[in-house]
Amino acid sequence: MATYKGIQGYTVQKLSSDPTLADTIGQLWYNSTSGKYRISTSVSGVWASSATYGAQARTRPGSAGTQTATLGWQGMTAAAAINESYEYNGTAWSPAVSMNRNPGTQPGGFGIQTAAVSGGYYDAPGPGSPPAGGRNTCEEYNGTAWSTVNSTQNTAFNRIGAGTQTAGLEAGGYYPSPSPYSICELYDGTSWTETNNLNTARSYSGPHCGTSTAALCISGSAPPETTAVESWNGTSWSEENDINTARSSSGSSGTTTLALIYGGNKPGIAADITETWNGTSWTETGDMGSGRQEAGSGGTTNASAITFAGGNPTIVGPTAPTGYFDSSEEWNDPVLAIKTVTVS
Repeated sequence: MATYKGIQGYTVQKLSSDPTLADTIGQLWYNSTSGKYRISTSVSGVWASSATYGAQARTRPGSAGTQTATLGWQGMTAAAAINESYEYNGTAWSPAVSMNRNPGTQPGGFGIQTAAVSGGYYDAPGPGSPPAGGRNTCEEYNGTAWSTVNSTQNTAFNRIGAGTQTAGLEAGGYYPSPSPYSICELYDGTSWTETNNLNTARSYSGPHCGTSTAALCISGSAPPETTAVESWNGTSWSEENDINTARSSSGSSGTTTLALIYGGNKPGIAADITETWNGTSWTETGDMGSGRQEAGSGGTTNASAITFAGGNPTIVGPTAPTGYFDSSEEWNDPVLAIKTVTVS
């Protein structure tokens, strides 16, 4: 009968405790304390349920940050638009201070949790206020409070966002016009400057991929929903290989060479599809736990990301009257684990 040493060329180590996971992928050992054979494994990325976001289910929030240090703000609950914000520490969401501007939805945004910028948004005020519409009022968050930026954007519209609080980029959108924009603007920490346009005008593109000099604009509504992807090199936009499934209102994260897109409107259906980008092509990978669109997102690579809030019109019913989520999901790729080997 063949032995493990004969097959693998070495004997099974005897250890009193399990070794470091990341250093032992694919290796087998005997844990003398538990009396079990153990092996470390690596599988492709998966989504896992995370903490509840906010006090109420909502859709269309703004977002910035990483998987373990995320900032979310504004959005729409079943009752009204809001201007509150929340912080995530990798374990739980906690209330942060409210914004100064009117309650609204679909805000652009970029940066990190302690240094974020929220650009144009859709103002949805209550009775007696000015009519609803696109606004170009901008605010910055410093980890403690929101402050109004003296310089406003040149065009009031919601759009993708990438970069930092002192070097940001926003492009696309459609407010106040009913048609999508191709406009792109740069933010230097003080003022907004219009620069070269997208090749394809679109709204509801995936946000948060890259920097002010190297970014991706992924899919969106042209309309209809598109598979088109463009990359920004600091000067101009160039066409890249398309994603596999056309969608708008998706989440996304990463860089121009390692990106991730997830969820979205497919159209009329909240998608659970996830695709990864390696700088050349898109590959479909593990689905989300729940299909959702118009959700917040965070992450700086295609290896880790978070999505929160959002909506799914197909789940509207007695137990979910709005179809909005108060849940979060986290993506990790690869997923490492130490498992017990069953020996017969």
